Amino acid sequence: MDLMLGISVINTITSNTIKQALLFKHNKTGNTYILLNDDLIECTNGREEKKYCLYSNTEGKIFVREHDEFYSKFTKL
Repeated sequence: MDLMLGISVINTITSNTIKQALLFKHNKTGNTYILLNDDLIECTNGREEKKYCLYSNTEGKIFVREHDEFYSKFTKL
């Protein structure tokens, strides 16, 4: 893959993955996180209806958590 094609693919993946950038606080620790997408789906057969949230801490580490669990453990800032 040449460099320009690689950059194009990365831009497409990024724009399709990062739907928002909202700040949330973890209710237990008080740490701040950035919600990137709250509409991811699982691809395991029989579990396609399960939704997930993609989020990051302020250092850039990426996490995934079940949609309902995320919204029960985090508060929007």
